[in-house]
Amino acid sequence: MNEYKLQLALDFLEMKPALEMARKVAEYMDVLEAGTPLVKSVGLDIVRNLKKEFPDKEVEADLKTADVGYMEAEMAFKAGADIMTVMAASPHETVQGALDAGRDYKKKVMVDFIGCKSVVERYTELKDLGIKIDYLLVHAGIDQQMKGKSPLESLSQLHEKNLTIACAGGLNENTIPKVMALGATHLIVGGAITGSKNPVESARKMRESIEANNQ
Repeated sequence: MNEYKLQLALDFLEMKPALEMARKVAEYMDVLEAGTPLVKSVGLDIVRNLKKEFPDKEVEADLKTADVGYMEAEMAFKAGADIMTVMAASPHETVQGALDAGRDYKKKVMVDFIGCKSVVERYTELKDLGIKIDYLLVHAGIDQQMKGKSPLESLSQLHEKNLTIACAGGLNENTIPKVMALGATHLIVGGAITGSKNPVESARKMRESIEANNQ
């Protein structure tokens, strides 16, 4: 069986509700993500607090770095992040810089393809330059989701073997099986849990959906 990871995107603006949500559903999660709005609002202290309170969980700093790749990745890793994100659309040097920091600190870098016209073309371009990425994130952002877009079309175009694919963008218990079938093993869920009337029940259903489709 494949190893699947369930990640919770904490896209809050304040630390207290983010930590409260993490406490409620952490038992069902593999990765806790300090979302971009959250990091911008409260800084990397959210990463420090998540790692301190949940040392057995991976913590991601969703920085969406677009420049000074090594520097920002190093900042995230020193704060306790196990994973950070860099924009695939940023310069090649920025992507490589973040990955270099990941190698130096023995951490992982998720390359976020949000906004790329073609995930396949940009991935191929990076690959041809010899850039070896840790995680490829196929991502339909919140603004895109509001216009009816999903990550499934881009995900279906990827057929690369030996590549760890993450997926984010409106995932829920019903779409998780589709995403898994298309090759994603790192599943990122946000509003379907954090916006639910019963986050714990929603998180449990996500975990059950993964287990049921990983037979």
